[in-house]
Amino acid sequence: TRAIEDGLLALERSAAPRVRAGDLSAQDGARTRIEAERARGDTQAAELARTQAALALAQRIARGPDIEATPADWPARTTPPTPATDLEALADQRPDVRAAQARVQAAQATLEGALALRKADVTVGASYDHFPGTSTRLLELRAQFPLQWGYRFEGEVQRAQAQLDQAQEALAQTRRAALLDLQALQAALASAAQRAAGYEDGIVPRARQVAQSAELAYAKGAIGLTDLLDARRTLRATLLEAIGARADYAKAQGLWQLRTQPNPSTQP
Repeated sequence: TRAIEDGLLALERSAAPRVRAGDLSAQDGARTRIEAERARGDTQAAELARTQAALALAQRIARGPDIEATPADWPARTTPPTPATDLEALADQRPDVRAAQARVQAAQATLEGALALRKADVTVGASYDHFPGTSTRLLELRAQFPLQWGYRFEGEVQRAQAQLDQAQEALAQTRRAALLDLQALQAALASAAQRAAGYEDGIVPRARQVAQSAELAYAKGAIGLTDLLDARRTLRATLLEAIGARADYAKAQGLWQLRTQPNPSTQP
């Protein structure tokens, strides 16, 4: 797709001086530019597919993401996530990550309880006995502690430590998967926003201009019916592609908001 885009861009650059020199009609020059911009949209879609494949590979090999998912130029009419968005904070708000954090806290409490078994609880007490009619009085002092010579509850402590290690590893994996998922959503939203804006700002207006020029030229007898139908067909195909681009952007934006907006029922 990149090679096709480069070829069409070169064709567009060569068409511009031909239009100025009168060797090529303005309508054909506009068509060349439309095709170049459509190829640019295809390239953006291919780059998104590559980004998603890289994220999927990173998740498979259990490594952190190493890509830049946020482009520098956002379309003005859209409101995608800014580059300053803290994806790690958003990932920590997800229910699966919060559940994994709760399991880590429970495992930590279990380990602390197992370590507490090693401490000897000493019980100190006193009693005073008095026997009426006599002068006998009895004062008793007591100190009681368990005898656990050579036993340090190693089994309980090691089991609790293993459970804590498993919970921490599960938390790291869940947080990494959540971060990769958010970066994939952010990349999809960025690509969809750029593609939709490209159609709305450039491709569709030029396709309409070409169609209007064809209608005018046909009305004056400058072109035949075949060229007019071709211009109408190009406009129709462009409008359908623009509708698809806007639909893809709406889906990507809705999915991003669904995954990032906090759920009121889970707030403390």
